[in-house]
This record gives sequence, C-alpha cells and structure tokens, in this order.
Amino acid sequence: MVKRNLSSAISTRDLIKGRIDFHIHPGPDPYPRVATAFEIATLAHNAGMKAIVFKCFEAMTPQLADTLQEVVPDIRIVGGVCMEGVTGGINPRAVEMAIRAGAKVVWMPSLDSAYNEVIVGKHMSGLLNRSDPERKLRVTKNGKIIPEVKEIFEMVAEANIVVETGHMFPEDKEPFIKEAIKKGVKKIVLTHVNAKQDYTEIEDQKKFAQMPGVYFEYAVNPLILHDPKLDPKVLVEMIRAVSPERAVLGTDCGVSKATSGLGWLHPTEGLACLIGILLNNGISKDEIDIMSIKVPSMLLDL
Repeated sequence: MVKRNLSSAISTRDLIKGRIDFHIHPGPDPYPRVATAFEIATLAHNAGMKAIVFKCFEAMTPQLADTLQEVVPDIRIVGGVCMEGVTGGINPRAVEMAIRAGAKVVWMPSLDSAYNEVIVGKHMSGLLNRSDPERKLRVTKNGKIIPEVKEIFEMVAEANIVVETGHMFPEDKEPFIKEAIKKGVKKIVLTHVNAKQDYTEIEDQKKFAQMPGVYFEYAVNPLILHDPKLDPKVLVEMIRAVSPERAVLGTDCGVSKATSGLGWLHPTEGLACLIGILLNNGISKDEIDIMSIKVPSMLLDL
C-alpha cells in the first residue's frame, strides 16, 4: 500500500493562519514591489493571518495602515517609519509625527545607512551621485550614539513601541542596545539578523539576548533567494541560541526582481515557506506559535 504524503495536504493558509509577519515591503513604492499594500493585506486577510507590518524606506506607513484597515477587516495592519534620507535622516521630528499617526515601529537607517553602502555598494541608480548630505547615515559618531538617536529613544520609550536596528554596522549594535535600554526602551528588535544586510554572529546574538527587551527578527529571503543561501541549520542554531521567546518572524518579502527575470516570493507564501523550513529542521509548531504569534503580539500591543 502506498503511504499518503500528509505534507502535500498542508496549504499556505494552514501554515500562516493566525500568524504575524513583522516585515513586509508593499507597493506602490519607488522600488519594484510584487504587489500593492491593498493586495498584500487582502491576501493575508483571506489566509486568516492576525497581523502584518508594512515597512517602506521612503515613506511613513501608519496612515497607509489605518486607511487599509477600513477596507480590509479582521486583520491588524501596522505601520512605522524608517530613518532614511527622505525623512531628513535620523530625524526625531519625523519620529514624533509618525508616533502621532500611530506608528508601532521605528527603523534605524537601512538603504541610506553607511553600512548598507559598504555591504551592497550601491543604492538606486543615480541616487548616490546626488549632493545629498543625508546619505550614508550612522547611529554613532566616534563610537558614541549621536544625540538624535538618544532623543528618538526617549520618544519610543514613552510610546512603548518598537525600535529596530535597520542595516547597522556590527560594532554599533551593542552601544545602540545599551543606550536604548538606558533611555527606557523595552522593545528593541535586531532587524533580519540572518541576512547579510544586518548579519549578527551567533555569539553576539547570545550576548544581546541576555539584555532586557532585546529581540531578533529572522527572515526567509536569506534561505531561498540570497547568494549564497543561508543553511537552514544555521537559522535553527540562531533561534536555539536566543530562544523562541526572543524571536520574531518577518519575511522581508515584497521586493520584485521580475525585470531581471527573477521570481521573488509574495509575503504570504514567504511566511509559509519560512515556517515550512523551520518545521522541517526541528523547530516545533509550539515554538513557531511563540515567534509568529506570542512575541510579535506583545511587541505590537495586539
């Protein structure tokens, strides 16, 4: 008798129902995206997801989230602000306005960070040649956290929302975390620590996990799309090192490479893929529930 492969009966919806994706890049955007925010939110809703977090490098997303919330019910849509050149760099005023608009996450510089230029070597065609003083942003100067970041920490602490590292030099992470804790921030997330843009060594993750309020985001793209791909066993080792109670799953999906002839994942399929990889490499469903429901719900006050 032929045994039935039960895994073939498990759908994307089965894997992601009730879960949260902590990191999605929606369109419309200055950069190619696989779908609009409305399309992403609708598909996530149809799959029964609990919440999604929209990150745009070049725009605040709380207003987008609130507007979509009116037409896509029964799923929480969350927005934030990223400290990029378009926001005036590392700009406390932009954070103040974003928090007033309902932001739940503040990301430190990503595409415009000094570290991003080092590891990627370019931004978007033509942009690096502009006389823009807000490019190559960094949270430290001479090894010290700059005053603007300290001011942002104070606002984040008062609002009790999340601050994320973005694409940050490895040597800046420890002073960043320590200063955030000093200022009263209780929700510090290290952005996609398994990706090259913010890769964090396992020993460093273990060290940071001993600090209060520090969490780690794990993304799917490094496992299936980056070159070279990350070994899933390394991801599991990372999670085991910090414990699922300090982890969140954020796909980092939404990017489109179609014009280059490359197929990248839609966020819902990306989250299902990430969960499938973890299940097939020894992470239990209960542990996935912690990373994709319990911890992100706490961080976002859901």
